[in-house]
Amino acid sequence: MQRYDDQPAAERAIRDREVYGALVVRPGGPPSVLTASAASPAVAQILTQMGQQMSAPADATAVRDVVPAPADDPRGAGLSTSVLPLILGGVLATIVLDRLTSRPLRRAVAVVVFAGASGLVIGLVLHVWLGALEGSYWTVSGVAALGVAALGLTLTGLHALLGAPGMGLGAATMMLLGNPLSGMSSAPEMLPTGWSTIGQLLPPGAFGSLVRSASFFDGARSGGPLLVLLAWILLGLAMCWTAHARGRVAPEVESVDGERHLVVA
Repeated sequence: MQRYDDQPAAERAIRDREVYGALVVRPGGPPSVLTASAASPAVAQILTQMGQQMSAPADATAVRDVVPAPADDPRGAGLSTSVLPLILGGVLATIVLDRLTSRPLRRAVAVVVFAGASGLVIGLVLHVWLGALEGSYWTVSGVAALGVAALGLTLTGLHALLGAPGMGLGAATMMLLGNPLSGMSSAPEMLPTGWSTIGQLLPPGAFGSLVRSASFFDGARSGGPLLVLLAWILLGLAMCWTAHARGRVAPEVESVDGERHLVVA
């Protein structure tokens, strides 16, 4: 719990994503509530209810939404449901590209192209059609492209190194852990201790935090989620490169004349 000297300081902390909201207590008067429904409608509702419980029955609780959610999506339903299509997009890209080429580096390049196109589509749906996000369309599309690339390259790298079991394990992890632990429907801090940290270290959770920061908070607190997505992208590329390097050199074979040769693909 943080304490601030005055209401403007609390509002700055909300805009900087240091807190989700604040209760403003004044001597001799009912408390007022500062919320940020763009950060989490669920937390904003809880803070409003706390303010009402602290007020006398005859007093009306003043609520100021410092960073409001979009009018077209006040409950954040569009954004909270975007994680599952993001995961499915990464899985779909891996499966389709497996049918098109067996070369890991070609798959990696194709995933990057696919991620760019998917980001444009996701931005179009969330930003333009549903109105679930604000800010620049290109920024939102770029964040979505990073999310798809982080998922797609990780799954492609696991598939290249470990085959279908590797991709299946990665997809199950993202689906069964990454999706519910992303905290998109509530807030990461509302998850059990430890699980919220795991969720934010997986691509779905990092995508959710980054797209909220970029869309509603002018990029505040976006460094951590951005680094997480870039780390997964680099990990996926590293696995694809390792699989490519292994595939270039075939096992040593013995020729008819008794000499041993190294066969290079």
